[in-house]
Amino acid sequence: MADQLRAGIIGAGFIGAIHAHAVRAAGGVVARVAASTPERSAAAADRLGALAPAGTGEDLIDADDIDVVHICTPNSLHAPLAHRTLAAARAVIDYSAHARAPKAKPSASPRQARATLEKIIASASGRKTLSEVEAKAMLEAYGIAAPNEALVRSEGEAVKAAKKIGFPVVAKLVAPALAHKSDIGAVVLGLESAQDVRAAYKRLTGPVAKRARVKLDGVLIAEQVSDGIELVLGMHRDPEMGPVILFGAGGVELELTRDVALAAPPLDERAAKTLIASTRVSRLIRGYRGKPALDMGALTSALIGLSQLVIDAGPRIDSIDVNPFLLKRRSGFALDALMILT
Repeated sequence: MADQLRAGIIGAGFIGAIHAHAVRAAGGVVARVAASTPERSAAAADRLGALAPAGTGEDLIDADDIDVVHICTPNSLHAPLAHRTLAAARAVIDYSAHARAPKAKPSASPRQARATLEKIIASASGRKTLSEVEAKAMLEAYGIAAPNEALVRSEGEAVKAAKKIGFPVVAKLVAPALAHKSDIGAVVLGLESAQDVRAAYKRLTGPVAKRARVKLDGVLIAEQVSDGIELVLGMHRDPEMGPVILFGAGGVELELTRDVALAAPPLDERAAKTLIASTRVSRLIRGYRGKPALDMGALTSALIGLSQLVIDAGPRIDSIDVNPFLLKRRSGFALDALMILT
């Protein structure tokens, strides 16, 4: 297949077999194998099922038809490293397939979206991290919705906002320097009454804020949205490849499931759907074992909007993490967002 990544393996024996398995499990093909001598290379290629021997390691590295080289060392036998080899191979293959596909043309951004982006980046002068409120405002400008929410700075404002939004609500500390709120208990879920909201506000602005040791912008009171699946949308700026869009299964299990796929911006509808289909979680989105399908249109639009934001921002944004993005039957929402500036 044209989109299969061709891997070369330097090394033989059991460790080489582990790397060969990782490449194939990730959807690639073992194109060449090199060992210490041409004779051993030929034997290893036959044993590992490679398309051809490479002669020597130097021959393999110089080969024009190899996309990635696996160099086997004793440490490669370590199980976590072997797992990361598989995950890395899968990610490179996903990225390679999208990078080779015909590129979508960037669409013209609405003037208001560009203006919002420029205003927020300018206001963050001297900071590396945007607050959740700032990040969500930028996302909303590009069509990525957030739940109904309000930033408050007093107990009274918190209660008023909660009543307007409707119970249950969520309360979160907001500060640009507070990247991972759940790690320090800066998110309180399931607030069902004004009394709950007051207690949460006191807790967040008291002991939790003291532990955080950051300058606060306030407390975010947000609609508690449920009944969907948690996904991750993001962007990472690779020093070699440039900006890379990420999509996959999200939530707190992101690091455990490792079900993500990568693509190069810009994305149009076709490229966004191809990216989604590259993940296992896409089966849940389409409807699985009698469960209803979720809003593929909202998810596709969110990925296209994220792609356009990345293009408009250029090198000024280093990374974007929308996790979780909650996809429902008829909508999708960015429940949390983190943006790091360059």
